[in-house]
Amino acid sequence: MANIGRSPNTIDAYGRAVEDHLRFCAVDGTDPVLAGADTVAAWIGDMLDRPRPRPRPRPRPRPRRRTVKAPLQPETGLANATVQQRLVAVRSFYEYLVEDGLRERNPVRRGQRSRRGRSPRQGLVRRVEQAPWISNEDVWQRILAACAEEPLRNRLMVTLAYDGALRREEFVELDVEDFEPAHRLIHLRAETTKSQRAREVAFGVTSTRLFVAYSTNAASCSAVSTDRSSELLPTATTVGHWGLPPGRRPSKASLAEPVPRGCPPTPSGTCG
Repeated sequence: MANIGRSPNTIDAYGRAVEDHLRFCAVDGTDPVLAGADTVAAWIGDMLDRPRPRPRPRPRPRPRRRTVKAPLQPETGLANATVQQRLVAVRSFYEYLVEDGLRERNPVRRGQRSRRGRSPRQGLVRRVEQAPWISNEDVWQRILAACAEEPLRNRLMVTLAYDGALRREEFVELDVEDFEPAHRLIHLRAETTKSQRAREVAFGVTSTRLFVAYSTNAASCSAVSTDRSSELLPTATTVGHWGLPPGRRPSKASLAEPVPRGCPPTPSGTCG
């Protein structure tokens, strides 16, 4: 898969899915080369009956009033998206065995849509599409109140990510040249997107004002830093570098590192 340009995360996910299926076949005492549809069905049932792992709780301040909320997800069984992903990986694995002549048929049935008057055929697991969660007015007010206390850089990051619906990797890899403030557009390069397709997203008036204010502040701080040692000079023009120590490369964790209050960041990562 690496030879055809698949991302490392996709390769890792597919590998873990095939490994999980092979482990089940070993416990069941079935040879994967000879496994049939009944073995695949038993594997799916095992995934739907497994205890769902819970994430480690993060330390949070104790609320004033405790409320009991019903669980949004069942206690057992992997998520529907996880099961669907593992089925696709195992189907590709068996297709590889069929192409090499080790098997005659693929035991993982593929669903088909209705075409030319034919009735649709359901896949092994029905796809569940959940409605997106939308926060209420109280949550939005708390978000806005928290952002109002943050430095200019953090407020700009929040508004740009919200307006453009940007992923973390896409936002970290933005360059100054990707912005077109006159038309309020952000040009996302193909090499920085998950789908490897370039696209353009717009940002609003609030993001424009914050962007102009931050650019003006960064330019003034950069002019001051030119009088200092060469180690304080900017190392790149990437937006993800702004506010980071010199020589620090952008990463997913960059967005989780807020700038200390009362210390306006500069492109060189120092306090001007």
